[in-house]
Amino acid sequence: MLILFIEITVIVLAFWAAWLTVPRRKIFVAKEVFEYAYAGWSGANEASVQPSVQPAPLFDWATLIERKELWIKRLARKSNHLIFFHLGEDLGLSAFIGKDSYEAVLSLEELAKKVEKPSQRLIFTAEQEHVQKLFAFLHENPGLRDVVAAVICLEPKLDEEWIEAHFTHEQMDLEQNHSIPYLVLASEPVLDMIEEPKHGWYSIDLQHLSILESERSQLKKPEFLRPALWNILDLLLFQ
Repeated sequence: MLILFIEITVIVLAFWAAWLTVPRRKIFVAKEVFEYAYAGWSGANEASVQPSVQPAPLFDWATLIERKELWIKRLARKSNHLIFFHLGEDLGLSAFIGKDSYEAVLSLEELAKKVEKPSQRLIFTAEQEHVQKLFAFLHENPGLRDVVAAVICLEPKLDEEWIEAHFTHEQMDLEQNHSIPYLVLASEPVLDMIEEPKHGWYSIDLQHLSILESERSQLKKPEFLRPALWNILDLLLFQ
């Protein structure tokens, strides 16, 4: 009887461990949070509906701006393992928390020069046609995908046939059991036809943050865009 109990316990623990490794998407509406955060940082959110999720532990939306410096210190501490790269114009996402961003050369050897520890992870910011180049590079290098924490896509210009054929959960899968958040800001709908994964695991965590009123309209105000993007990254990566 004791042996049977032990065997059942081992099986249950094995299933529990396997369940914990299944990639899961965070339960919050990123678009609503982003739009509220952007409006808040720009001082125009009086009529906006506050998201149900709070921006971070020990922080709330009502006092986030006045406690901005403390929040930035939290982000900097939580980002110690992150390395930032940009393709195209540097948005200044890393500078917001006092860190550098490197111009990305899409070569494994060049990217590796900036990595000092196996535990470090990469964040890419890419704009316009650079987004397609980055997607193709990630597709060609599955080992690189395993160390990518997030991809921010600004006004992406994409090859729709390539996207349909290759930007799938199966072809962009990961050895590490997590999904990569792809944060998209665009002036027209893009990446809106990603099929559900056949195996049930989400390799691509696609987050459409905002449909801009006109091309690059909000991107002209990076002082509001940076903290709003960090609100999303904080929720996705650090909580």
